[in-house]
Amino acid sequence: VASSMLTIANNSAERGSGIYMDSIALINNQNNALTAVTFIDNYASVGGTIYWIYDSNSGMMKGPNIDDAIFSNNKANYGIEIATQGLEIIGPSSYEVTVYNEPLNPAVNFEVVDFYNQTVHGDVKMTPTIIDSTNRTQCEQQFPYVSGINAAGLSVKHGYFNFTSLEIFCYPSKKLQLQFRAESSLPEISSTRNNVLSLSKKVQFQFRNCTKGETIDNGRCVPCSNGSYSLSAVSYTHLTLPTNREV
Repeated sequence: VASSMLTIANNSAERGSGIYMDSIALINNQNNALTAVTFIDNYASVGGTIYWIYDSNSGMMKGPNIDDAIFSNNKANYGIEIATQGLEIIGPSSYEVTVYNEPLNPAVNFEVVDFYNQTVHGDVKMTPTIIDSTNRTQCEQQFPYVSGINAAGLSVKHGYFNFTSLEIFCYPSKKLQLQFRAESSLPEISSTRNNVLSLSKKVQFQFRNCTKGETIDNGRCVPCSNGSYSLSAVSYTHLTLPTNREV
């Protein structure tokens, strides 16, 4: 791709309103510069006046050089000048679970970004799944699971995922690893190249220990019932107060 003295104006598309490049368009090209190319009044409803597909399998890992290109009054939801598909999930790699019997608090959040670290817009769904969900030893022989409205996944158009209604079950003091997978639909890309359509991120959840005044009930830390107490956050001894005692 080597162009000069060219004006691209008044176009519209979901992606690449000025130029759309599949990886094959840039492979083995030594000169990927857009010199004195002007982009005016182009509109991308999803992203990128210039949009190119990152594909490590084909060797397409660097986009066109736009240092000498001119951009004027172009619009896009992300990547007003240049953009790619989502390439990375930004978010925590570990999380301390401090609440039981209710959604995670604070909520766990993620962001999908492109080659230029821009927040990706478009239809993207992110789904949490437990890694090795049949391994009961990791949760003291309890079956780990996720529940809540967000357990089936979140679908967004703005690139930010805020799991405000997600509950994860394991066992106090234990660790559980989940994989959050983001998938998007890019109709321009062949279905044989799913590597560019799916991203994943692993997060390890550490469940807090029970504290004094709590006991374990069905694998969860719960407050002791009225008239009882616990002395140890380690042994979880649950003692009953005597009904009559001298003061």
